[in-house]
Amino acid sequence: LLSLALLASQRVGVNLITGLDLVTVEAAVRFAPGAGARERDAFVRELERSLEETAVELGEENLVGWYSRNNYAEIDDRRHTGAEFAWVSAEYAGDRRRTAAPEAFAEAWRARIDPPPWIEVLDVRAAGGFNGGRADLTLRFKGEDAAQLKLAAEDLAAELRRYDGVTGVTDDLPWGREQIVFELSPAGRAAGLTPERLGAQLRAAYTGSRVQIFNRADEELEVRVQLPDAERDDLASLRRFPVALADGGTVPLGSVAALVPRRGIDEIRHADGELAVRVNAWVDPTRANAMQILADVREEAVPAIERRHGVRAELTGKSEDDALFLTTLASGAVLTLVFIYLILAWVFASWSWPLAIMTAIPFGLTGAIGGHWIVGMDFGLMSMLAFFALTGVVVNDSIVLVSFFRRHHRDEGLPVREALERAALGRMRAVLMTSVTTIAGLAPLIFEPSTLAVYIAPIAVTLCFGLAFATLLVLLVVPAGILLVEDGRDALAARLRSLLRRDAAGASTVQGETA
Repeated sequence: LLSLALLASQRVGVNLITGLDLVTVEAAVRFAPGAGARERDAFVRELERSLEETAVELGEENLVGWYSRNNYAEIDDRRHTGAEFAWVSAEYAGDRRRTAAPEAFAEAWRARIDPPPWIEVLDVRAAGGFNGGRADLTLRFKGEDAAQLKLAAEDLAAELRRYDGVTGVTDDLPWGREQIVFELSPAGRAAGLTPERLGAQLRAAYTGSRVQIFNRADEELEVRVQLPDAERDDLASLRRFPVALADGGTVPLGSVAALVPRRGIDEIRHADGELAVRVNAWVDPTRANAMQILADVREEAVPAIERRHGVRAELTGKSEDDALFLTTLASGAVLTLVFIYLILAWVFASWSWPLAIMTAIPFGLTGAIGGHWIVGMDFGLMSMLAFFALTGVVVNDSIVLVSFFRRHHRDEGLPVREALERAALGRMRAVLMTSVTTIAGLAPLIFEPSTLAVYIAPIAVTLCFGLAFATLLVLLVVPAGILLVEDGRDALAARLRSLLRRDAAGASTVQGETA
């Protein structure tokens, strides 16, 4: 109960690390449509200047090198190209050279940047490292209205930003250029206009209408008529645009239609044939636990967002992979326990003794969780896989103990309690020596400082602490379990004999009365 409480209270977090990659510190920018080339170049220079100042403050040895690119950015795990994007990436130093954590460097760099109004997205974060740089949290909304999906994504992003340690919250449904939407007024409909006719006139005026095609020498030339550039580029003239009526007259556009400015969606995303938006977030593992944040958000914020915007939420990306892995691991654990029980039942020719042997398995998990809490490490992917190896060691020790008990009890005819005492005392030295040598060999790996220790250290912690705790309990819990099984079997047998004698006595009485 105490070990499970450590997991439930997040004193021991669950963090499934599935990969390792080169660490970089990156800044991705998406400019607003109104930003000119001069403004874009100036902001890229500001990013470079603030990066250099941060390196001087925290230590220039933290950066191996850096470069910047125009017309390119990686936002929301996607590569974007175009004049509205910019990118600055710095390769971060290795474990032995760096004097500041990549997350701390990215946060200090972000604090030095003052984004101007024409910046739509500024994503400064430490990329790479654990999980290959993939987002730690990924949720997807599906729905029928792109605007509602965008609002749902923004609401979720606001909820995620409330958590300490959450950075780089983005979505893959970006706002596009500002649009002007027209809607016919009652006066326009009364004049005989339809949205199609009005749209055709606006399209011809602003994109051009083909009036002639002629050949000159070996070339085919197309003649298009459209408004002069001065009028096409002047939004104020849009309301004065002359709209042709069916009777040959003209009226200003503003008198027959209402013009409403709005932001459109730049890119439409689909998933399984439905409109969708994906929200990504990165979590600093030293300050928060991604799986705990995901559980809180799905329980508290997501249901309200679904009701408010008429969308449906689901896991995707790494979050979906983590959920699938846990489900698969749970199925594998059940099958493992079933096969262990069947093998033990076959070896010992008993259906009850395997239960006593397998009682040591949960105590191995107890030691593993307690060990992670002592060393301050999250319970991760390698910890769970190492637990399967720990299960084999614990069951093997229990089998040795039960084999000696069986020899003393069945072959030599000793009472159950005395046979258990002899088996425990006789095998204590062998069990302890096996466990101590294994723990002594693995213990140094717990303190390995390199990044690769993310794979090695959890295995060592699980095996060392789990084996240390389970070994002591194998010598106590397994004998106690066998004693309970044997006492229960004797009590059940005595009860059955009593019932049989009572039934036999009752039958004899009935036969006597009948005679």
